[in-house]
Amino acid sequence: MPNIRDTLTHLRQLRLSEASNSERASDYLYRSTNGTSSKRAADIGGTGHCPLTDFAGRYSQARNASIGARREADAIWKRIEPHLMQMDLDTRSVITLFYNMATPWEDIPAAIKRSPKACERMHREALAALEREPW
Repeated sequence: MPNIRDTLTHLRQLRLSEASNSERASDYLYRSTNGTSSKRAADIGGTGHCPLTDFAGRYSQARNASIGARREADAIWKRIEPHLMQMDLDTRSVITLFYNMATPWEDIPAAIKRSPKACERMHREALAALEREPW
């Protein structure tokens, strides 16, 4: 396995990509169905500018990208999660929230009800412990 820090950073990027693509897919689905009656869709369907067809390809592309990112991230997390079970709950929470749930760093102290300094310390110690693990 590559460097654990690189792997965790990649996991976070995948989760952010998953969320971004999922949001984009939802937006395309909303655009394709919003305010279009079946009569209007049929009336403009021959012009090539029907919202149902204009956004269908974009929706599928964004949805598939989201699903792909989620599958890859889930596979990475499945390998990492067992190594976190040795850590205390707050430390596990810091790693899980930041890397697996892609929570902004500023929100983590409030989420686990600890100080920012304590979160930084737990993060640093967790990464050091994970680097010592045999991968």
